[in-house]
Amino acid sequence: MNLVMYFKYTFFLKFPLMILAGIFFNLISTNIYALNYADYSFNYEPDKTPGCIQVTLKTQTDNEGKAVFRLPQNVDIFFVHNPEAKLNTLSKLNRIALVQQNPNEEVSLRYESCFSNPSKTIKNAIYEKDLLFFAHEPMLILPLGKSLEEKWHYIMDYSNLPKNFHIVSSYPVINKKMDVTVTFDEFKNMATLAGDFIPETLTFEVKKDKPIHYIQIGNWDWLKEKPEFYIRKLLTYQRAFWQNDNPSDYFIVFSSQKKTPFSNGIYGTHFKNFITLSITPNTEHKPASIIGISHELFHGWIGDKANFKNPLESITWLVEGFTDYYGARFALESGAISFSDYVDYLNKNLIMFYSSPIRNMSLDQALTNYDSDKFVYKFELIKGSLIAHKMAKLKDSNNNRIMDKIIKTIYFKIKENHALSEKEQKAIVREQFTQELGKEQWEVFEDLLKFQKQVDLSEKDFDFLVEVKIKSFNLPHYHFDMNHFIMSKEIKDLHLNSPEYRAGLRNRMKVVQHNILFHKPINEVIILVENENKKQKTIKFQPKLALKKIPHLIAK
Repeated sequence: MNLVMYFKYTFFLKFPLMILAGIFFNLISTNIYALNYADYSFNYEPDKTPGCIQVTLKTQTDNEGKAVFRLPQNVDIFFVHNPEAKLNTLSKLNRIALVQQNPNEEVSLRYESCFSNPSKTIKNAIYEKDLLFFAHEPMLILPLGKSLEEKWHYIMDYSNLPKNFHIVSSYPVINKKMDVTVTFDEFKNMATLAGDFIPETLTFEVKKDKPIHYIQIGNWDWLKEKPEFYIRKLLTYQRAFWQNDNPSDYFIVFSSQKKTPFSNGIYGTHFKNFITLSITPNTEHKPASIIGISHELFHGWIGDKANFKNPLESITWLVEGFTDYYGARFALESGAISFSDYVDYLNKNLIMFYSSPIRNMSLDQALTNYDSDKFVYKFELIKGSLIAHKMAKLKDSNNNRIMDKIIKTIYFKIKENHALSEKEQKAIVREQFTQELGKEQWEVFEDLLKFQKQVDLSEKDFDFLVEVKIKSFNLPHYHFDMNHFIMSKEIKDLHLNSPEYRAGLRNRMKVVQHNILFHKPINEVIILVENENKKQKTIKFQPKLALKKIPHLIAK
């Protein structure tokens, strides 16, 4: 029996009751939500249309003859089969479209989704001859209901993909179809992987620990050990922390990406029980890569089972920042990385944090521009992890970390009630921190989180022996308004006779892509800009360096 067959038999025979229950639930749900369905079918012919996949979506209009859709960023053209249907744009900004025809009538849409993704940044999609990977939200046209909590019946039909393709997704795929009834939010956060690959299965000694299925794409020899070594160490440790609370049956994809001018880092994503790591092979990335695996695994609890509403904005400090703290801490405590690796990772984060122009933004500005090139996201993540370090020093009468108790209590309270609103979830977070830390202590931390204040660090802020020194670093300095650039992707207040100006950069130019960094010297900045006539050109220059004073940790 080959590994693919082994995966199928172990997964489906080991959990027959779960599958039967799921089928029974779907049969009931299909009748209940008969009008709310979305049936997708896919066609992929890489020899004819490389980098593209053809999608057909069937759904139904409501009693008023309307069907509302959210379009992904890469799809602007789609066709409605019914020639009598009327098509209108409701919101260009939010990419919302309206199709109107007869009431309670089938709507059939056809479109093509294409990606040019040479660096395999799997936050987007990958369409290659022997591999497809896509997260649902950036690739699918999604029908919208009246509420995000409304359940729909979704069918994903992969039967037209090449016969040699194996398919895995966030939910079981049977006979090349996924059939599931879930909320809009759950569905859009799923992912699908299809291709000519053989999944590896990693089992654990404890029988109730679910197996992990993973795929390695490209060269991973630069890691000291194989990825499965780190998965086993990290997941065993994390399951013990959560007392093996219903561990997920994960599918993990390790994709080795090429270094490009605009992409040379580490990207991790978590879609339900589907984890992807996309990393440029580089031994310098080893500690951060292992911590990245640990970070994404931790999201199985904080982010997945505890389904935070709208987590990537005002509570990024918790959902991402505390996850990064625990990801790094568990990587250290499990023996996956050394203490020197751990301190080095923290120091790199400190340079990123204290060199970031986001420190001069108000929190309202930052949240408004949350996803701007990940500058705001990364800043909020690191700030949250620094606050977590300060909290980790606080112990109870039994010398246990108070923060561990807070995180576990928040997780179980939110996990037990997925019907909680965003407001109710945030109230639980605030209540738990206030209750365990005390009102006065929590207000000190909340002040740091809310008002973008200076985060001062000392040896007392860490629960390990370390010295904090202020060091000077030569870091890139840019001669235009960085806040405006981050918020609007536009050049403003450019200094005359600066390296940027001499290279051809001008005010009011729109930035399409760039490799701008703040946290380390860079030999050549590459900026792809667009002028008022929509013409694009690439501008290259060597940035000037300036001394910046930043806290630095030295292990004792």
